[in-house]
Amino acid sequence: MFGGPSVRALVCVLFAFTLPLVCWSATQSRAADDSASNTSAGKAAGKNPATAKDLFSVPEGKPPALLAFIAKMRRIKPPKNASDDEKKEFLTKSHKAMLEAATAILETKPTGSQRVAALKAKIEALVALDELGDDQARKQLGDLADELKDDKQVEVAKLVKPFVGFAAKATAGTNPEEPKSWAEIRPKLAAAPEDKALASQGLNAVGMMGQGADAVKAYRELQTILAASKDPQIAAAAKKVEGIVRRLTLLGKPIEIHGQLVDGTPANPAALRGKVVLVDFWATWCGPCKAELPNVLANYEKYHGRGFEVVGVSLDEDKPTLIKFLEEQKIPWPILFGDANQSPGMAEYYGITGIPTAILTNQRGEVVSLNARGPELNRQLEMMLGK
Repeated sequence: MFGGPSVRALVCVLFAFTLPLVCWSATQSRAADDSASNTSAGKAAGKNPATAKDLFSVPEGKPPALLAFIAKMRRIKPPKNASDDEKKEFLTKSHKAMLEAATAILETKPTGSQRVAALKAKIEALVALDELGDDQARKQLGDLADELKDDKQVEVAKLVKPFVGFAAKATAGTNPEEPKSWAEIRPKLAAAPEDKALASQGLNAVGMMGQGADAVKAYRELQTILAASKDPQIAAAAKKVEGIVRRLTLLGKPIEIHGQLVDGTPANPAALRGKVVLVDFWATWCGPCKAELPNVLANYEKYHGRGFEVVGVSLDEDKPTLIKFLEEQKIPWPILFGDANQSPGMAEYYGITGIPTAILTNQRGEVVSLNARGPELNRQLEMMLGK
């Protein structure tokens, strides 16, 4: 979804009417950051300016060394007790260092997996820097995507697809004649349901309305209009909007858990009966998801023995990377992993438009929170399971 600061209230968000999922290190992750554990490097950086300078200094060397440096930038976190401004400064420096390293790799004209890894890092850094307030990052991201959208390396073209057109849309919303609200866009879109620009504007406008009754009403109106479109992409988006409505109206209702685990076995919702369950939509490539992980682990350790369970729904596409991450982090709860044979998967069925999305149910299986992250997760668990 395109726009100004209001977009930054999202986390890992879906863009445009085609709704591809991309990671966005948004301000809502601050609560998770406060709960996250810190690496020794992060603590040192917060205490010693010289150490911080060294920490973010991009080394000279060949792509493998630069990729190792990028991996380090992904792991480090701001000091636990840092202020919001200090966190922002820390994250800006780490992502600028990641961007510099990725650019240095690409300047060596790498091929194959090294090129893809460098581009992933560059995109990740630009997305984060845009959220952190860098005025040039979104245009740079769009320019990169426009340059590579027809790349012969299929994985590269797929990687940049969500960001094609960002350069032109970096100033979206500045035209005073452009419709701003769903009330303004609705009649225009209803009269021209094949207009992709209006469809995208409609999704943007409704997406900014939050999760209340007015937003649900607007999503239902949008779904009806999109479903009537003769454009197959726009009509397909109506199904996604239907999923969003299904999710936003979950409070007090059961959530349907289905799919298969990473090892290929089917989900077993019967094993969750009588438990408080957190259904966590996430991905290994999502920074805010990883920032929230220590909070989920801490609550799992405190409350699992009293009847708390977590079911992760991974939106990853690379299974080996996911398995390696689960092993390294010693994730103790079941993880559902996307399968092409699932129709639809849980993320599509519930119209997941941003990750992490954390949905919490009580012992009766009823959804009690659509945003059980950070302190909210602990608060809900204390109410249902005691301190």
